[in-house]
Amino acid sequence: NMLSTSSDTHKLTATTAGKYLVYAKILFSGNSTGSRNVILERMNSPMFFQRTINRLDHLLSMNGSSYGIEVAGIDDFASNDYLRVQARQVSGGALNILFRQTEGISTGMVKRPG
Repeated sequence: NMLSTSSDTHKLTATTAGKYLVYAKILFSGNSTGSRNVILERMNSPMFFQRTINRLDHLLSMNGSSYGIEVAGIDDFASNDYLRVQARQVSGGALNILFRQTEGISTGMVKRPG
């Protein structure tokens, strides 16, 4: 199990060394100002994957009141390396991250065979 429910519940930890697929999806509430950014970061390492969306006015007009950002990557993890997800926004005010039964926040890491 890569997620502890008793301690360090904010991170996913590689239990064995190997190559992992890592991913995250964050759903932001609607606001066409500023930008949104989602970062996957392997701690104690320069490895990170990120996706930034800057032109939200066009995207939100197509999608309604919210917009999701997905980011993924593949990298080598040592045993006990862990993954952290950061969601950032610049809109000039508070902006919620949404969670719904069928969408919202989704993160994970999967060890690839071989």
